[in-house]
Amino acid sequence: MSAASLSAVSERVEINGREYALAASLWRDFMPTAPPDGESLIAALKVSPLDKMPPPADLVIDHVWVVDGEKQWSVAVGQPGSTGQTPAIRLEQSVRNGPKWGPGIKVDVVARLRQGKQMWLVRQAGVSIKRTD
Repeated sequence: MSAASLSAVSERVEINGREYALAASLWRDFMPTAPPDGESLIAALKVSPLDKMPPPADLVIDHVWVVDGEKQWSVAVGQPGSTGQTPAIRLEQSVRNGPKWGPGIKVDVVARLRQGKQMWLVRQAGVSIKRTD
């Protein structure tokens, strides 16, 4: 997908009459044990139903994009750099080994949700890439 089309994705998505929103945390590790230019980007995502009721068990995050202007990083969940699905009231997913952008910049994060053969996109705009020291 193009960076422009990803940046146009809605910040709320309706699935079977229920609204969901994405909350993402992004950071790079600069601890003393990290390389001099820091570790690669890590993203932790949570997709939550706004009604606070549990989501369907078969609704999963299967792809993640991080967009910085015209640049983008894309990772399919279940591929190297991602961790497993965490069942909870929210959909949760972490991905690692991203680009060495930032820290201190703001990017858009997009998650693709899948339920069977149906897919939806949801975005969080203006997420700051933080730094751990």
